[in-house]
Amino acid sequence: MRSGGACLLAAGAMLGGPRVQAQGHWFAGAFSTNQGAQLMEYTNAGSFVASSGYIYWLNYTNGGTYSNLYNGSSPTFTALGNGSTSADSASGSPYAAGNGAFLWENLVSLTGPSGGHFYFFDIDPYSSTHTPTNAPTYVIGVGDTPTDFLFALSDPSNGAGVPGGDPYGHMHGRRYGVDKPGTYTLGWKVVDLSTNGTGGGPIQTASQVYYATFQAGNLIGGLSLSPTGASVTFPTLASIPNLAGLSTNAIYSLQTSTNPINPGGWTPVATNTGNSYFQTLTDTNPSGDARFYRLKVTAKGDTN
Repeated sequence: MRSGGACLLAAGAMLGGPRVQAQGHWFAGAFSTNQGAQLMEYTNAGSFVASSGYIYWLNYTNGGTYSNLYNGSSPTFTALGNGSTSADSASGSPYAAGNGAFLWENLVSLTGPSGGHFYFFDIDPYSSTHTPTNAPTYVIGVGDTPTDFLFALSDPSNGAGVPGGDPYGHMHGRRYGVDKPGTYTLGWKVVDLSTNGTGGGPIQTASQVYYATFQAGNLIGGLSLSPTGASVTFPTLASIPNLAGLSTNAIYSLQTSTNPINPGGWTPVATNTGNSYFQTLTDTNPSGDARFYRLKVTAKGDTN
């Protein structure tokens, strides 16, 4: 394309090996412990919701339990406690749900590439070892709006759900996967499934719906044109392995060319360091010639 136009050619290849990022814990609590008070995702939720630009990366595997899936173990879903159990280390939160509440996560929506599916592998919350499952507990198709896809946040092996029990829970071992590359947004809400409230119902009411973004594959999100230049938006990793096999910063370089079949014809125009959020790089000085763009990803210290 010419005169203010541009063509997005391809994303740079991602280096192999494990990818490193923070767990991104979500902590469920309540606005108050009063009967009927609403549940919420409290601590750190604002840092990891889809609107923040944060990304949970899923890595492809071709063998084992998660064969042919892009999969990962983050985030970890938890429930704040009142500090009465040894598991909670007596460090109760003022935002914990009421005693006797039994908090669960309810998966309610999925957007993403057409024909894609989200696979959820649960653990056994009623076992103190929280044994992972070897088969998906739920499979959600893009565009589905399920109502009964639930998993426990409060830990029943510590007494959650009994009258007066601590709603605390912090269970690891769950796994998430998708079967097509692309960007997925999963919606969920926190619900109380206890029968310890008024009339044998729940103590707390359901939270609003929260959304998180999962990324499978290093795919460019989009190209936009404006009077100030051509901008490319893309998901980033904070860390990737370098050629020595050590984890280091991921460096993203936006490059341009007027002849994409010439291997030496690519010129870097903007560079940034990945941070597990979506980022945008802009060519602020495009010429009137037809221009092509690509995104190259390298590890800090390698050939950037």
